[in-house]
Amino acid sequence: MLAFHINWYERILVPTDGSEPSEEATDHAVDVAQRYDATADELFVVNETYPAVSHWDVVVEEAE
Repeated sequence: MLAFHINWYERILVPTDGSEPSEEATDHAVDVAQRYDATADELFVVNETYPAVSHWDVVVEEAE
């Protein structure tokens, strides 16, 4: 019997808005990435029309 490993994930993109559900999704994505030896990238999206965050251009954070 031949055994082989299929790597289902190479890279996982997690869009987040800083809310509690998106933080839970980020934690889950990191767990999956570790399990499959993949890379997890978090994308933080900011609504520029909201006055409190109008000074943000783009936020990119990479965690390994």
